[in-house]
Amino acid sequence: MASVDAVVGAVFGSYDVKNAKQWRDEDLLYREQQKQWREDSIRREYEWRCADLEREHRITKLEGEKRLIDARHQQLRTISQLSAMLAFFSLMFIQEIKSLTAETSRPLLVVYGSVVCLELNMHVAAVGGDTVRDAHTGR
Repeated sequence: MASVDAVVGAVFGSYDVKNAKQWRDEDLLYREQQKQWREDSIRREYEWRCADLEREHRITKLEGEKRLIDARHQQLRTISQLSAMLAFFSLMFIQEIKSLTAETSRPLLVVYGSVVCLELNMHVAAVGGDTVRDAHTGR
């Protein structure tokens, strides 16, 4: 009976060894697969992060260019307003000169010209200051 027990023990023992080896091989294969999944996940997250950083960079660059375009637009609008104002003052000056008579006093003409120039310079300075301030604040 001992020999039967030995044979049965050997059969079951070899079965247990074979089963344990198969389980170990499957476990190693599963762990290798988990490692590959983690590496793929890390690679995907890294690629997503790089794409996100690139998109943020483009958005920031576009915002800067938009601010620059807005500042230049404001400057051009200010220059056109100043040009229109200078044209208006030129026309008014021509009209005033035509309407002068011989008895108009010279000191009055000097005062009139000085006031007009002062008003024009103050307006140009105010508009220019607004343009510079708007360009620096991004409005």
